[in-house]
Amino acid sequence: MVTVNVRHNFSHEELLQKSTQIANLINDINTEEAEKKAVGAEYKNKIDKLKAEAKLVSGHITNGFMYTDKPAELWLDYETHERVFTDKHDGTVLKREPFHASDFQKKIDFDEEERNRQLQIDENNEAGEAANGNIHYDFTNIDQLNKVISDKKASKTKKEKPKPSDNLGEHYGKGFEVAE
Repeated sequence: MVTVNVRHNFSHEELLQKSTQIANLINDINTEEAEKKAVGAEYKNKIDKLKAEAKLVSGHITNGFMYTDKPAELWLDYETHERVFTDKHDGTVLKREPFHASDFQKKIDFDEEERNRQLQIDENNEAGEAANGNIHYDFTNIDQLNKVISDKKASKTKKEKPKPSDNLGEHYGKGFEVAE
């Protein structure tokens, strides 16, 4: 028995079946390529992270030190004009630096500031009540106020406005010569 390779023409149903098969294969290819890219990107990110870590450790070895964040308390030393940072856990001095411009301001007495704030609030409340008509004022001194106003008006009408020439000397601009 022998096998011979011969031409086979596809029927319409076979062509439809093959088109479905090729569409599925192309979809599978695209899915696998996307997964390959995702995995490749994932591995690339892992490799980049390891390289960055190696660079950091290499810098530590080269420099011999590294900076770390520590919880600290800030104390302003007004005698030496320094900011002193002390370790919050054991109290050792971590760092000293010169004052910032804002550090030269005097300490604020917050109790006094609170009293002044409360006085201002009370004054504002009284003004608000007066604006609403809730406060009645004593108008016994209103006659004195009217008298002062009328005196001011009367004094303005009697006086003449000064002239600039009134401020000049007696012989100004006359070519006056004084004999020696």
